[in-house]
Amino acid sequence: MPRPAVPPSVAPALGALALLLGAPPAAAAGIPAVYGVIQHAHTAEVPPGAAPSLRVWVADRPSAWWGQCVAGAVTVDLLTGEVPAGAEQTFTFPRDEKVTGATCALVANFPNGLAERKQINLAWVFLPPPPPAAAAATSPAPPRK
Repeated sequence: MPRPAVPPSVAPALGALALLLGAPPAAAAGIPAVYGVIQHAHTAEVPPGAAPSLRVWVADRPSAWWGQCVAGAVTVDLLTGEVPAGAEQTFTFPRDEKVTGATCALVANFPNGLAERKQINLAWVFLPPPPPAAAAATSPAPPRK
């Protein structure tokens, strides 16, 4: 039996009550939702010449993605049609050594009408360039005169 619609005037109160009780606000408002299926990994240590990135995926089911990440003054968007289970989607951020993090909002929509929403806060560090090659230290000495 379908759940009755929640009147718009009641939905905010249900969301606040859900937060107090530990239930997710979407579930309290009658919005079908899934939790814990969005997986992610990001570049925590960015090597010289590389750009920071965030990879997101859902391992066990197809999904369609909407996402937006803000890193400094740059906004990176992601919008896909349905992708297969396990397919990684990537946000790549411009390399700017003054920017060391991003905040991302993600939504994965599933074919059965359910969705998961997730906010991710990222931080990264830029690694220094490697020291001059050790080969220079082992180069042959100039000939003696």
